[in-house]
Amino acid sequence: MLRALELGALDFVAKPEKMASPNLKQIRGELVDKVLAGAGSRVEQLRRRIDSARDTGAMEAEARSSPAPRPRPVAAASELVVVGASTGGPSSLRAILSRLPSDFLFGMVVVQHMPARFTKAFAERLDQEFPISVREATSGSLIHRGEVVIAPGGFHTEVRPCSRGLETIVLPAEVGERYVPSVDRLLSSAADSAGSRVVALVLTGMGSDGAMGVQYVHIHGGRTLAEDESTAVVFGMPRAAIATGAVDSVVPLDAIPTHLLTLAGQRSP
Repeated sequence: MLRALELGALDFVAKPEKMASPNLKQIRGELVDKVLAGAGSRVEQLRRRIDSARDTGAMEAEARSSPAPRPRPVAAASELVVVGASTGGPSSLRAILSRLPSDFLFGMVVVQHMPARFTKAFAERLDQEFPISVREATSGSLIHRGEVVIAPGGFHTEVRPCSRGLETIVLPAEVGERYVPSVDRLLSSAADSAGSRVVALVLTGMGSDGAMGVQYVHIHGGRTLAEDESTAVVFGMPRAAIATGAVDSVVPLDAIPTHLLTLAGQRSP
């Protein structure tokens, strides 16, 4: 599945474990939504970002071929980037992470709409491919600078303060919830926990998950970004966020890494 996404698949629907699954109605609705999103997507944007991330990833892999160990995050994050993405998101994340250094001064927590069982492999693949550290979220785990934490599929991930800084907490979903994991819940919890130290970013995806969350971040003094329509594979989530009036900057995908580094007071590598 991950290889298919890297090669250009727009999205996927996980096969039910049992043909008589009680979730078939939900799966049918998900499939229809994704087919409609695919019909209205900008496939040329997806091709461009896949090619760009592949080229950058190859260069980074060559640079890491020396025996020197990769630097790992050690300092707790005081500033936090929280990201929401859905359809087209895996390639968007790869394009962003390919241009963030291992010493990025912010921590990052990502909700990518993806079924359970796939997010751990997704995080491991990103961790192997790019200099910045990537892992799947677990409850009670400290968020570090220069680290990207991927919310596990099938659960909600929130941010809360702890004695050492900021940590993730993984919570069960309720039956019938539409977005699991939820971008709104991640962004809202981050705003509650870190206030003005939060940067919220809404990337490509169908639906409106994240629209409420960016309003919450904005009210708490954080900074809010959304991907520009010119680069979004599916403009649904960014459009909904922008429509709230709570988005500070609308940024094309290729400019997002530089924008984040500027907010962190760092130069592009």
